[in-house]
Amino acid sequence: MPFQSVARPLLELFRPHRDRIRLEILRPPTFEQLSRVLSDKPNFYHVLHFDGHGAFPQAAGANGLLYGSHGTAVLYYCGPPENRRVAQLIRQNLAAIGVAVRITPSLDCLLGQDPKLDRADLMMLSPASSIADPAPFIEATLGRDAGLGYRLPVGWFRDAALTAEADQARSLQEPARAAAYAALQDRLLAAAPVAALGSWTAPEYVAPRLGCRVFQPALGALDLGAACPARTGG
Repeated sequence: MPFQSVARPLLELFRPHRDRIRLEILRPPTFEQLSRVLSDKPNFYHVLHFDGHGAFPQAAGANGLLYGSHGTAVLYYCGPPENRRVAQLIRQNLAAIGVAVRITPSLDCLLGQDPKLDRADLMMLSPASSIADPAPFIEATLGRDAGLGYRLPVGWFRDAALTAEADQARSLQEPARAAAYAALQDRLLAAAPVAALGSWTAPEYVAPRLGCRVFQPALGALDLGAACPARTGG
């Protein structure tokens, strides 16, 4: 699309009002430049329009997702039948953007390496932690599967610089450790081909006056020892 071919009518419309309207065009039109401009001038702009476009650096990878090997992307998951409902939600969401999905369930990962995994285009991944710790989720996204109980597929996302940041964050003490992992998470959201679908922690329904709610992540159970009921007037 020619430069300013869409913006030109707006430029012409604003031209007679240059004394009241200041129009700035983002150059280059990237998220990095947008973040830089907004950081340099906080609370400066009244209206922001950013029309972002992206592309896969490898066309073969994009075609593999959109069309798969047989005209359909293959979604793999290993685990109980309840996971199929989640897989159906993923298929429904991707159908809205034109990606056809065939679901391939399996239990073979429980027995060792599952060859069906490496033939899939998409994989459902469920890292977990018995404590409130971001490390297992960051490690899994970076391709470290030692704590998952099953291996990740061949060709999983790898990034040496982000992995080095994770190693450094792991060695820190709180609160610096949590801050380092939070910053790394933000970078991973933009770099890794991973989408967070949900959290399986399911808090029980409790009275509003019950404070200090701490939920055990793996089981979704309320820690009664940490709970602190608020005092009622009497």
